[in-house]
Amino acid sequence: SIHAGVHLRYVDISSNKLSDLSPLSSLNYLLSLNASHNLLYTLDGLPSRPYMQVLNVEHNSIAQITTLDHPLLRMLNLNHNRLSTLSGLAKLKSLTLLEARNNQLSSTQGIEPSTLKELYLAENKIAQIGNMD
Repeated sequence: SIHAGVHLRYVDISSNKLSDLSPLSSLNYLLSLNASHNLLYTLDGLPSRPYMQVLNVEHNSIAQITTLDHPLLRMLNLNHNRLSTLSGLAKLKSLTLLEARNNQLSSTQGIEPSTLKELYLAENKIAQIGNMD
């Protein structure tokens, strides 16, 4: 059982057929999670991780992010999903890299650029760039 690995720091479960991340909910010390190339529709099964710094969920079917609450998250890869908005990122106060290429985004609304150093939004449907102060 993955629950026995509560001290796991780095997990790569990419290129599988996973649709739910809730079995990882006991991994409180997780620093990096690669769940790319799966069948994820939501990130709701991934509760707040106090130490997580890298989250890669590219090439899934995520259409909406309710709230991501990982205070130390620095890198977030959302490329190749079905996102139409980037709401739910407001609690990511340490984020320096946001990748959201090839989604369905129509604006930059929801992006909190105060800590961002790199922002990748190519191949979307963006018609409006919001305030990037």
